[in-house]
Amino acid sequence: DSLGRIAMERGDLAAALKYYQNVIALDPEFAAAHANLATIYRKISRLDDAEASGRRALELDDSLAGAHDVLGNVLMAQGKISDAAACFRRAIALDADLSEAHNDLGNALTDLRDLDGALKAYQTAMPSNDACKNYLLTLLYQPGLTNDDLFERYRETVQNPAPSPAAFNKPGERLRIGYVSSDFRYHPIGNNVLPLLANHDHGRVEVFCYAHVMTENLVTKAFQNHADHWRVVNAMTDAELAETLRADGIDVAVYLGGHFDENRPGAAAHRSAPLQVAMHGGSTTAMDSMDYWLTDDVLHPEGEGDGAERFTETLWRLPNFYAFTPPSQAPEVSPLPADENGYVTFVSFNKPCKMNDGVLDVWSGVLSAVPDARLLLKFRNHLDDAAVAGPMLERLKANGISQDRIEMIASHDDIGQHLAHYHRGDIALDPFPFSGATTTFQALWMGLPVVSLYTERFIGRMGASISHHAGLGDLAAVSPGDYIDACASLAGNLDRLRNLRQGLRGQVAASPLCDGAAYARNVEDAFYAMVEKAGGDGG
Repeated sequence: DSLGRIAMERGDLAAALKYYQNVIALDPEFAAAHANLATIYRKISRLDDAEASGRRALELDDSLAGAHDVLGNVLMAQGKISDAAACFRRAIALDADLSEAHNDLGNALTDLRDLDGALKAYQTAMPSNDACKNYLLTLLYQPGLTNDDLFERYRETVQNPAPSPAAFNKPGERLRIGYVSSDFRYHPIGNNVLPLLANHDHGRVEVFCYAHVMTENLVTKAFQNHADHWRVVNAMTDAELAETLRADGIDVAVYLGGHFDENRPGAAAHRSAPLQVAMHGGSTTAMDSMDYWLTDDVLHPEGEGDGAERFTETLWRLPNFYAFTPPSQAPEVSPLPADENGYVTFVSFNKPCKMNDGVLDVWSGVLSAVPDARLLLKFRNHLDDAAVAGPMLERLKANGISQDRIEMIASHDDIGQHLAHYHRGDIALDPFPFSGATTTFQALWMGLPVVSLYTERFIGRMGASISHHAGLGDLAAVSPGDYIDACASLAGNLDRLRNLRQGLRGQVAASPLCDGAAYARNVEDAFYAMVEKAGGDGG
């Protein structure tokens, strides 16, 4: 059992699987071993086996709070969100001090669109590191928070010990860049960063990847192939990780993903490199030791006035922040479905927690302005759960939208199957205040224009930035009324929709969004300029 736990902590799931299978062979009634085996099966996507092991653990010992928590996480992975929440509540009833169960309940409530309940659950689980990260992420979904409120909550939550200084590499040497991430895998952030690493000029920069990756896949292998040095850091503390970067002589440490997932911004508090840069987080890191935040002039325009987004970092604007690798499994773009259907179909394939009541109210306004239009929603298999879908349908119904105009798809697809669902849509809708990045790019790639609401901070401007750099900046509305008008105008202009359907993929492919080589030069130039400004010399 001990060996299995150690293997899990190190991310060696194959070894952990064997250890726990051996433990159960020796003691078939060891409930905790069945629960741990369920966790491993979940992480390697053997969900039926995971559920069977989790239920077997509870058959053996229904009083085991941790086993209820484990089964809840399996049910979450299966899209059975309300059932999962019941498991987490049962775990808490058995052991109110089980912080993992409070944190996991927060995750379930987020997926159920109960953001207030989720935030309370995360606060109960604090100071758990996972709960702190999930709390900070969920704040970004929450409508109604001012920029001042958001910043203060981040500052209250994030630890800021005084960092020690670090020296630059020897003058004349190429810059040593250290990327720190849990997302060197098939993941929205991984897919955004891969074009950068794939196009780095290794004569200018020496690339180090510090990977906290629990489950590797083919994209992980691609990252390994593009790195000069690959470090697995799962078992390291933040202080140990920072010391590893210092020992490697890193000049610029790039912390990917901010306070999301298993990312490690906490290592920056230990001053892991002379320059530390935040990239692909949703907000400020709120860390005094983070020097720069990479962005662009749509995400953070110059000269914003009162009420502007607040941050601890210095902004560094790239010509364009986002870069994408076109999905290799994408099906061909279909003809415009409105021509066959006789009506326009709006789609959104974003997380339900992004579809707050304010979003549904605006989308109701869109459907009222285009009376024959339909709305198609999809996110994995979550919309199969009546506790997720029901309140959304009720909100639309209360706004006068007949439910026969709404369709919800629940399917857990591969990327090609997922993208094929865009064949049914004419126009994509971006949510707010947490807009879509990957979903925006995918819709554009499949020939659908995306209407966004340009909000008051980075996280609500991602869709607008991507559309702008794809040549569709006019579709970023500045108010809910403008959003509705933009949708109605597009829906009434089938000629434009047909032209976009036919030409948008080529337009996006020729845009800065898909020019990985130019993007890598821009980022490298930024790093060299940062070093020069700081008084270092990267050669």
